[in-house]
Amino acid sequence: MMDSAKPGATTLERIVLHVALAALLLLWASGTGFPQQAGRINEERISSVHPALLHEDSVTPSPDRRRIAYIVQRGIRFTLQVDGADGPAFEGLGKGPLIRWSPDSRHMAYVAERNGKQFIVTDVQVGPPFDGIGELGPHWSPDSRRLAYAAEQRGRWAVVIDGQVGPEFDGIGQLVWSADSRALAYVVLRVDKQMVYFGGTTQSAFEEIGELALSPDGQRLAFSGRIGSVWRVITSRYGPAFDQVKELSMRPDGQPIYAGRRGPAWYLVTGEQLSGPYEDIAALAISPDQRRVAFPAKRNGQWDLMVNSQSLGSAELVKDPVWSPDSRRLAYRVKRGEEWRLMLDRVEQPAFSEIGQLSFSSDGHHLAYAAKRWGKWWVAIDGQVGHESHAIWGPIFDGASVRFLSRRGSDFYRTTVELPR
Repeated sequence: MMDSAKPGATTLERIVLHVALAALLLLWASGTGFPQQAGRINEERISSVHPALLHEDSVTPSPDRRRIAYIVQRGIRFTLQVDGADGPAFEGLGKGPLIRWSPDSRHMAYVAERNGKQFIVTDVQVGPPFDGIGELGPHWSPDSRRLAYAAEQRGRWAVVIDGQVGPEFDGIGQLVWSADSRALAYVVLRVDKQMVYFGGTTQSAFEEIGELALSPDGQRLAFSGRIGSVWRVITSRYGPAFDQVKELSMRPDGQPIYAGRRGPAWYLVTGEQLSGPYEDIAALAISPDQRRVAFPAKRNGQWDLMVNSQSLGSAELVKDPVWSPDSRRLAYRVKRGEEWRLMLDRVEQPAFSEIGQLSFSSDGHHLAYAAKRWGKWWVAIDGQVGHESHAIWGPIFDGASVRFLSRRGSDFYRTTVELPR
């Protein structure tokens, strides 16, 4: 028998919890700070833009949550503002994945259009013109030193790596860097067949290629491919047959791990070992020590948070498990009715209408996340809620402090909260 979560709180207990949370939020709503015991707070405004000029869906925070970029439109011209400074003006700019910070947050790459041609702009340096840039946009290597993107010229597609145009194909799909930034694998189309280009050669042809995964050292490749109605994961050999494959990743030892479906049943697949069945499986989270995998799995109409083959409890919806860096703690989101709650070490946290990004400190002792209540966003640090804003990006930990970006009205802010000693 699998373990299950402890019974939920009684109705009276939930009422008391809601009243207590309401009191805390009302107490802090008059200001933007946290209670004094949360540590010293440093907030600085980094840019300001009139809402009528801002394309809100283009706001892109840097990974270190120190910088902010967004598209501003003046008449028929568009510029990308980075920390409030205008970049070059163009006739069009891409959004979403077409705007990318480097992992070290020092550089920006984005897609721009002028005179019917598209370019990659790196910081303020405009790259060579092409007939089109791939819809997945620029891809920085993990070490932030290399840049790759798909580009079209006269109906032929190629991947541009560090400014060098690679071999031509009929189309380009997903691009994946290895963790050491040395290797790049990508999907290519040749006539009506799809292949993976890796190590200077194309792999076997399939009717469709799904996901790609590289080992951390960039030496081994795994990908999902379909011939007819059969999907398999391919490494140095073909894996078992499935009707559908998703959530593919690769362990450091080169062993693939993914979800595979046969008929209505889903299985967690590690190498060629299957566990299940389940009605569905969502995103896999492998612990940093590689010993456990956490994933939401649907059973009997409810979602469970599974760790290997053990259930930590069920809810209407379970999402986004996150491990602490030391692999000892696990946090995830659950939905019951219209409310979202954070679960931390099987303990249910206060309810919100939305919960955003979760972040653990490097020692695993602290947890921070963004949450929405009453139409406003807040930041929670170790259960203390504060900093009312229209929008929040982050938070993340940086040593003994928490940093996040926020917007209130026309102003963007960078906030650092020092953890109490």
